[in-house]
Amino acid sequence: MSRSFETNDAETSNWSDNLESYFVIGTPAPRVAEMWASRMRSLGVGFKEVKGEYKGTGEWGFVVNLRDFDAMLPVLGGQESVLILGPKPSATDHRPATLMFLSAAVVGDTCMTANRPPVYLGSFVPYTREEFEDRVHKPDGFTYDPSEDLFYVAEHD
Repeated sequence: MSRSFETNDAETSNWSDNLESYFVIGTPAPRVAEMWASRMRSLGVGFKEVKGEYKGTGEWGFVVNLRDFDAMLPVLGGQESVLILGPKPSATDHRPATLMFLSAAVVGDTCMTANRPPVYLGSFVPYTREEFEDRVHKPDGFTYDPSEDLFYVAEHD
């Protein structure tokens, strides 16, 4: 993952501090990430690029305002799920994080469909690099915002 990171919208660049709701999409495939970024630019959808990791696999990710979800849905074909980040209740609280399933996916011998209920993961908690690296229990997944140099982890409340 050696690309530079892009933010094409002032409001989304400040996603961690404002009261809007967002969703996060991620892919381990750089070509898919490029296609998503190109499509968002052409649709006028604001986004901020982030890094992520899930179970040891690095991902390119995007934080996008939830109001643009319907415009992005056709672009997300094949995407199993998105992370929904609710509004911050206050400046000192963390965003609620919920995993929403989108499309069918085969897991082992089982076909999981989009009619799976959303899964509340907890609060989306920021960590400095030092705090994150000092964690005894590493999370299965995280989102890293390079412009803030913060790692975000969904943690049960």
